[in-house]
Amino acid sequence: MAQHQATATDLASLDAARTDAGLERYWAWEASRLEAIPKRSPHDAFLLALAYAQLGRSDEAFRELETAYRGRTPWMLWLELEPRLEPLRDDPRWAALVRRMDYPPVKGPTTHRPGERVPSTRYRNAS
Repeated sequence: MAQHQATATDLASLDAARTDAGLERYWAWEASRLEAIPKRSPHDAFLLALAYAQLGRSDEAFRELETAYRGRTPWMLWLELEPRLEPLRDDPRWAALVRRMDYPPVKGPTTHRPGERVPSTRYRNAS
C-alpha cells in the first residue's frame, strides 16, 4: 500500500480548517486530548493548564498548575514568561503561586542580544 504524501493543497486545506475552526476549538481539542491520558505527568498537567487558561477555565487551570508545581516539572520555570497563561495573571492565586515558586531576584537588565553570553552569578565559586 502506498503512503500518502501531503501536497501543498492538503496543507493549505488543513491550515484553512484550523483557521476556520479558530483557536478556541483548537484549545478545546487539546484539553480533551490531555484529559484522556489516564496517568498524566506533571508536564501534561502544565500543558493542560495552558489549554484551560486559553478557554477561560481558570479553576481547572490553577488545579493543573498546582499539579505541575507539586510534580516539579521544569516547565514551571517558564511560568511568568508563558504568554498563554496571561488570562490567569490578574487572579490572586497567580501571585500566590509565583511567590511559592521563589524565583531568585533579577539584578540588572533582563534582556540580551541574540548570541550574547549572559553572565550568571548563581553558580560562581565562592573563592
